[in-house]
Amino acid sequence: MAAARPEAPLAPAPSSSPVKTVLRVLGSLFCVLVIVALNLVNASKVHHPSSAEAVGYLFGLCFGAYLFPLIVAFFYYRFRKRPKPSAAHRFLVISAWALVLALISTAGQLRTSAPLTQQEIQRHIGELAKQAAGQLPVSPDQTKWDGPIRSFFTDIKTFNESYMKEAAQVDNPALKSLYTADSFRTPVSVAQTLSQLHTTLDLDDKYASMQPIIDKFKQRIQATDASKSEKDSIMQGFEESARKSLEPREAAAAKEREWLQSSIELYEFIQANQHSYSVRGGKLIFKTTGLADEFNEKVHKATGLRSEFKQAQDAFHQAQNEKLGSFGLQPSDLGAPSHK
Repeated sequence: MAAARPEAPLAPAPSSSPVKTVLRVLGSLFCVLVIVALNLVNASKVHHPSSAEAVGYLFGLCFGAYLFPLIVAFFYYRFRKRPKPSAAHRFLVISAWALVLALISTAGQLRTSAPLTQQEIQRHIGELAKQAAGQLPVSPDQTKWDGPIRSFFTDIKTFNESYMKEAAQVDNPALKSLYTADSFRTPVSVAQTLSQLHTTLDLDDKYASMQPIIDKFKQRIQATDASKSEKDSIMQGFEESARKSLEPREAAAAKEREWLQSSIELYEFIQANQHSYSVRGGKLIFKTTGLADEFNEKVHKATGLRSEFKQAQDAFHQAQNEKLGSFGLQPSDLGAPSHK
């Protein structure tokens, strides 16, 4: 019976030359630097570059890139029969695979987080507005901002509908004969006109500002789980857009308030001097020239302000139609009357 031959011991791994070792170390360091740079870009998209969260997130990304190659290398070199290569060689292999994984991960994030075009953003916001108006079914949120934006449009629609409802309840037939001789004919007609001017002014003052809606939107943004830098960015963009969009509305509201106050002053002047004039042939005849001049001055001021208000209102409606049109919307979608 032949004796079993003992297995020959594994030959020791050939030693690497110093040059190869240096090159492998440099190659490994290059991979490490590229991996850190790639993950630094990825981390900065989620957190502010200087935040502690970004540092932790960066460390996690780099560790994740190395984790799988380390596990595979551990088991591969542990159970393979051939001699283990040098530590520098093994680290280079692990770093190279970690770099490949980091590149794949970055490419995937670039595909999924590619910035939307302006048209895509506007179309998406328009869809959220129509969902808020009940014209489209509510879809799952695509971003963390969808919920606050949808609620923002819901608030605007509720605001407009509430205003339209109260405005419809205001009985203002006297305003249709504003500045005519009939509106000055009797103390009763003057008192009715004054009452309706005050009612209209009070209603406009009640709905003059949309700041409560803007404040609610800010509160919803602050309540999201976004980072501070993300919240600051979205709020800065929103405030700039809101300020620019509200300028025509605020200009028209200011002109309307000025016109109504001027008209109130006119009818209060008539009320205080009701025994100093009479209406004849569709004209007011004053007993003194001074009162007639003051009356004409006040009428001229009030009618001029009414013309300025109508111009500002037309400019607001045009700006409103253009702004909403860029989102595929019209005023009626948000509870406001359409103006062509």
